[in-house]
Amino acid sequence: MDGGSIPELSQKMHFLHNDPLPRRVAGMGDSKGLDPLCKLLELSEKRTAIRDQISRGVLDQGYQWAFANKFGFDLRWPEWRAGSTEAFKLKYKDKHELKADPVPPEITFVVLKEDMWAENAKVETPLASLSLRTGQSANVPGEIMLGFDLNCPEMVASGLTSGVKRATIFFDCGEARTSELKERTGYLTGEVFNGVRFTPVSVDINHPSWLAEAEAKTAIGMVGDIPASFIKIFNLRPGSSVSAAVSAYIKDISTTFAIPDGQETDIAIQKIKKRLREMSISSDKTGEGVIAKAGIKFMARES
Repeated sequence: MDGGSIPELSQKMHFLHNDPLPRRVAGMGDSKGLDPLCKLLELSEKRTAIRDQISRGVLDQGYQWAFANKFGFDLRWPEWRAGSTEAFKLKYKDKHELKADPVPPEITFVVLKEDMWAENAKVETPLASLSLRTGQSANVPGEIMLGFDLNCPEMVASGLTSGVKRATIFFDCGEARTSELKERTGYLTGEVFNGVRFTPVSVDINHPSWLAEAEAKTAIGMVGDIPASFIKIFNLRPGSSVSAAVSAYIKDISTTFAIPDGQETDIAIQKIKKRLREMSISSDKTGEGVIAKAGIKFMARES
């Protein structure tokens, strides 16, 4: 994610987080310096790495995007990419100084269509169905809230009952990211929705995941009350996409059966094998397989 060399990067950043004009645009109030800026952008844990990159004149593209969104400038400006600090200041002031109440350019996101990109085609099996839905944005450019509906019903037929007792929901934020682990829904003890406990697992900010476990039910069943604030996504860009997949181990799919009176055991076994084939689970050597997948793609609308 190397953003390349930026001439006089340290001086440009010093202007942004110390000069009254960009501080007002970014909503920094009376705060000055890189530390309060990183806190405002929820990048406090990355400030050492950011400070080191700035001192070397190289800044990751994701950090550049976050700063540009907050301060209201365009990364394509030649004054930012290749110009001097003075040229950048003049360009910045020309854009913002004449405005009575300067604010960063707001970007709101609208859902284009679910699963409209081929490489993330929707997946549904008899064991699970998943759908993502958006909530209110955080009124910050590039941020939005996501929730989802999950249904892992019990399958009942021919004396067999199968259901997913435990599954993992993996999110792929693409170039965007989510909150740090300690700030996620269900941190430490898990949070229960409709009898299913969701506990964050992965520490990855680009690929977070939650373990979903049915507490008293024999299967996860329908979970339709997941709030739209379940996961916050940062650094979305025009054309960004977020996908999610539900995966389960074979051992976490409970199957019970009763052999009807008078039916031979081998016939019942054949029915069990047929049912396993009907589940459409393509598992790897660990016995884990994806049983549902969904996604959302976004477009930008400048307000």
